[in-house]
Amino acid sequence: MLVHFTWLPDREAQMLRCLERAEERSAEWEVPLERTRYPAEVRQERKASDAEAVEFRQEVSEYAALVEEWLQDYGGSAGQRVVDGVEWKMQKAVEAEMNGADVAELRNVLEELRRVAKPLEKQAEYDRGVVSEEAQELMKKVSKTIATEPEATNARYERNTVEDQINKLKGTLTSST
Repeated sequence: MLVHFTWLPDREAQMLRCLERAEERSAEWEVPLERTRYPAEVRQERKASDAEAVEFRQEVSEYAALVEEWLQDYGGSAGQRVVDGVEWKMQKAVEAEMNGADVAELRNVLEELRRVAKPLEKQAEYDRGVVSEEAQELMKKVSKTIATEPEATNARYERNTVEDQINKLKGTLTSST
């Protein structure tokens, strides 16, 4: 109000008069909360926040399951310090998920878990790449063998052997994803 009354010589008296009038008419000017949009807006905001929290809990849960697989597959080669850090963060993630943590806390827990699980994730990515390369080489070998010797007994035996290896690699790919 000081800004609006800077030009008046009797600023204090004018301000007091306005404040008294506002206090007298406050009942007329105040709208009951139930007659405003605020309750509906608050409910809508809570629903959006709850939906986001459910989504993050799901993301934390899925990532924790993936990290659990990585621990089983690569924990022995990752080193005890990495394993301990990941297990501790996994425990924190599960606690946050079970305790109904808010979105900000869930986001923080997920970021920390991703940070400490990075060595395991890199190993899994490397292994997927190696398996993919091996599968591609086997597919080329099968195609070449079938194309050059389609009726040879040796080719059929080799094809069956290669197909067995491909199926084995497919199983490895499935289990490492």
